[in-house]
Amino acid sequence: MNSTQDNLELKSEPAYAPPIEKPSRLKLNFCPAGQSGKIGAAAARWIRALPVFLQISAAASAFGQVAPVPCSDMLPDLTRWLARQTRGDEHSTPVAGTGLAGFLRQERPDIYGHSALFLMDAPSLSRYLAELAPYLPAMRTLEGRCLDQEPKITEALRRLFPDFDPSRVRVSLMLSLFRFDAKIPHDQPNQLWLGLDGIAKLHGPNGRLGVLLAHENFHLYHFQVNPQPHRGESVPLYRQVWQEGLACYISHLLNPGASMADVLLDPDLAANGPRYVSTVARAMLNDLEADDDAVTARYLSYHRAMGALPPRMGYLIGYDVAAACAARTPLSELVRLRGNGLRRIVQRAVRTLSR
Repeated sequence: MNSTQDNLELKSEPAYAPPIEKPSRLKLNFCPAGQSGKIGAAAARWIRALPVFLQISAAASAFGQVAPVPCSDMLPDLTRWLARQTRGDEHSTPVAGTGLAGFLRQERPDIYGHSALFLMDAPSLSRYLAELAPYLPAMRTLEGRCLDQEPKITEALRRLFPDFDPSRVRVSLMLSLFRFDAKIPHDQPNQLWLGLDGIAKLHGPNGRLGVLLAHENFHLYHFQVNPQPHRGESVPLYRQVWQEGLACYISHLLNPGASMADVLLDPDLAANGPRYVSTVARAMLNDLEADDDAVTARYLSYHRAMGALPPRMGYLIGYDVAAACAARTPLSELVRLRGNGLRRIVQRAVRTLSR
């Protein structure tokens, strides 16, 4: 998922990269359970055992299950709107930025009223329309895949976390205007926006959609049991690194066949990041309590603010920290860590990685 800040970054395409060596693992002396040991074997056993665990827990989770709200899907109305422009009938609006702006605001004023997120001026939207057409076939494929996989991901997540309440969640298939692939707005933590255009452009029609959906749906659950600070309150780097790392780890549990390139949504980070973990961890130690966007971007965005190092190293470090803790500590405890307790765990973990 993109960073918890509204920095509107696209995730990298999970290309079909060859298997890579797993990232360096931590000793577990910083985890709440207080036991040490290498993560590799324990985490690997847990990931391999997950399908069996899900089958065993299915009956327990089915009792009292709350049905999710069906996805809201903008693509059928967009298709009809585009067809009217092509026919040019008397009730249509010419294909221009102003016409698209009106369509979007009428369809979802709750989304496209966010002027800071989307460029809604006529020239920008006209350029967007000119670029959109080649991606429409992939968007239609992704629409079907999302509608098929989203309920399955929700069910798998409920088996892993029975207190997840999908009835409080709204998932929308929408247009991100190529600004992102998936996003949970900071001030609407129960909403998941899946930008079919952004996914099509960045991942293609056949990318590992299940990983992306698992990552974002875990954020929805995480924010239910461990709410974000209100807008205007600071979100320190240590919390953001933990949130993204834990989401990557959970998406791996729910997609045990995925490569690290898929899980990190970034083949370059998966292939080249492990060699830089100690270097970046040393720098991160001084920034863990920072809460400004520039520091967050240094570790969690695609801007190459750290020279030749792969961007988004915070995701890899966060994954390492989360996977090490999960090898000895129940996930139900990990998802509720916050404040000084979480800060101390992340700080000790990052210090271990820096050596």
